Amino acid sequence: MPKGKLPVRDIRIDRFRSVHVAQFLAMAELEGWTCDSREFEFSFNMFPQGAYAALSNGVAVAFATAVRHHRSGWIGNLLVHRAHRGKGLGREMFNRALASLEGAGVETVWLTASDEGRRLYESHGFLPIDTIVRWRIYGVATPAKSFLHEQEVALVENLDREGWGDYRGLLLKEVTSNNAVLLHENAFLVIQQRGSGSQLGPWSSHTPAAAEFLLAKAFENGTASADPLMLDCPGSNYPASRMLSAAGFSPMQSTVLMYRGKKPDYQPAAIFALASMGSMG
Repeated sequence: MPKGKLPVRDIRIDRFRSVHVAQFLAMAELEGWTCDSREFEFSFNMFPQGAYAALSNGVAVAFATAVRHHRSGWIGNLLVHRAHRGKGLGREMFNRALASLEGAGVETVWLTASDEGRRLYESHGFLPIDTIVRWRIYGVATPAKSFLHEQEVALVENLDREGWGDYRGLLLKEVTSNNAVLLHENAFLVIQQRGSGSQLGPWSSHTPAAAEFLLAKAFENGTASADPLMLDCPGSNYPASRMLSAAGFSPMQSTVLMYRGKKPDYQPAAIFALASMGSMG
């Protein structure tokens, strides 16, 4: 069988490129996903060999992306058009994204799984380690964009590494250079603009008290908005759940956080929100 072909008629695997992003976003909206085009440009630049699109007569009908950090990587944005499901296309896209990361030498591969997708990932050796709960609130907007000094960058990187057990400097540089960043000596919080709403995260802290201080600061500095503010938080971080509930956030849904390979030094008590809505960690 020629390289790039599938045992599905008129389907060809190609690189996921900027030209396909609008097609992905349209499909994601139908699924109720929260996505932003900027994360794809970051993925393409950071790990282009992990981004795939399946084309049918030139139209993209399935997608998968992978992002490498240092010793770990993430698989995200695995999406198949409803008319092309049940044909093995999702499995093929997933296999290619997984192979791209493991071929690059990562020790641990992360992903978040829906109930529908969990069986596929378990068949490939992925193990559950936590749940990720999505929270939402209305009426709070993003504070003004801010910039980090060199010593503040080191603080952010070290706090993030405490939770995830890996260096994720490129991802942190991307999100902190384009958004509002709030700092405490024991915590940091990034507030990202995402489409018509905003996202909290990445958000890491040594203590719940420092995390709560930054959340209050975000609310004080923001202005009223009718758009949603969302975040993805580890379910096993119980102080974070209590804090979010007390602040007026509502839980929306949950996914399973899974990994394959070397067991990570994962410390969910230090993680109050992911850097992306489940697609990059």
